Amino acid sequence: FGSKEDMASEAGTFVSWLRSARPAEPGQEVMVPGDPERRTRAERLANGVPLPQGTWDAIAATAARFGLAVA
Repeated sequence: FGSKEDMASEAGTFVSWLRSARPAEPGQEVMVPGDPERRTRAERLANGVPLPQGTWDAIAATAARFGLAVA
């Protein structure tokens, strides 16, 4: 496989080649494995993890049961 740098370079070249393909949906981008997960991670780091109201209510009720304040 060569050096770590060689492997990284080859992988980068391959990903660039994949991204240059025609997208399945016109106007969309070609994504590679990990792209959706990286976007979700960035979104959640910036804005928090979305929770349904019922889930948050259950967490708050459990916290209250143990005498913890919920902000």
